[in-house]
Amino acid sequence: MFKHLQRFRSSPFFVVLVYAFFGFLWIKYSDLFLESLVRDTTALTELQTWKGWLFITFTAMLLYLLVIQHTRELLKRADETRQLMLMAPLPLFVQKNDGRISLVNEAFTTQFGYHQSDIPTSKTAYEKFFQIPDYRAKAQMDWEADKKAGQLGTSSKRERVYQVNDKSGTAHTVRFFVIQQTSSYIIMCQDITEELLLRESLHQSEKMSAVGQMAGGIAHDFNNQLAIIAGALDLVSMNRSDGRDIKAEVNAISSAVQHASSLTSQLLLFSRRGKLEMKQIDLNQLVDNLIQIISKSFTKKINIVFQRTEGVLLCNGDPSRLSNCLLNLAINARDAMPSGGALSFETAATQTHAIIRCHDTGGGIADEVLPHVFEPFFTTKAEGEGTGLGLSVVYGTIKSHNGHISVQSVIGKGTTFEISLPLLTNDHF
Repeated sequence: MFKHLQRFRSSPFFVVLVYAFFGFLWIKYSDLFLESLVRDTTALTELQTWKGWLFITFTAMLLYLLVIQHTRELLKRADETRQLMLMAPLPLFVQKNDGRISLVNEAFTTQFGYHQSDIPTSKTAYEKFFQIPDYRAKAQMDWEADKKAGQLGTSSKRERVYQVNDKSGTAHTVRFFVIQQTSSYIIMCQDITEELLLRESLHQSEKMSAVGQMAGGIAHDFNNQLAIIAGALDLVSMNRSDGRDIKAEVNAISSAVQHASSLTSQLLLFSRRGKLEMKQIDLNQLVDNLIQIISKSFTKKINIVFQRTEGVLLCNGDPSRLSNCLLNLAINARDAMPSGGALSFETAATQTHAIIRCHDTGGGIADEVLPHVFEPFFTTKAEGEGTGLGLSVVYGTIKSHNGHISVQSVIGKGTTFEISLPLLTNDHF
């Protein structure tokens, strides 16, 4: 209750109330008092004139004192607020509505290296924080969109996450909290770079735990294949002594050996420890060879197209591993188009890298699934139809070639995988 009274006492309403109260008392009772003392009309009129001037002088002094007190209260509160912001543990800065940066606290300077003189305007801040022009334009568009959408209300808070460069050029992942005031924005920054690294480390630890579970499962499967081989060899030994045909037993041994070899290859590829047979290859020819294979085995409902860049596209890589990667992407695309569609491959080149794009017109991948497609054991297929190792093996293979693979997908329109591999320059041939 006392706090509410204190807040009301420092408000403009209190000043008006006090003025109205004393004005009412003076006007009502002063005339009655003078009329009871003075009977002379001329003298009474003169006294009332002096009374009016006295009232004006008194109320002016009273208003002056109240305004001074109110101003001091406001300045005190503003100074306290400023001190709190300067001492805040989170980096923050204050941006006026006209774009000027009016305050930068010590935590902000310690974290990012910038002082208030380094970023006098919001335009300067954008140029320093977001050094890549396209990314800078996106951040500015987001800011304007938030203001137009009314999401930066007086009492509301808006959160966004961006990659921000400090004064030395080092990139930080920063979560921004924006609070709008009457004539300014308070922008708080939380560096979550280490938090994301720890989260990624935990995620990797969980993956390794899953690898351990997988190793146990494959060991069990491997033992089954060895049991088949051992049993078939026993039958071969018996059949050889009585002269019976041993073709069936030999076929069983061959099948079991191939399956066991496939399991071992998947483990080596997944762990990226399989030996690569690197040689100079033309990626255009690699895609051509793949299309010749899949065009004979895929349903005719799928139209296969190849848009190749001119000339050769030379890279250093393992032809067998890269072919398996493309085949895996093609098979996934086929499975995504059970009623048919279009599967297209496209090659291109930058100054340093060769690009292969694989696009299908299937149903697409949901946004919540997309970040997990390269994770081991993750699959959207029915139980027994997928191991969840396919795309993780593709990812491991491309990484082992010092390349990069990314995916984009739109529900109802299809999915595009893009592989980028280091391009051989003239110095290599």
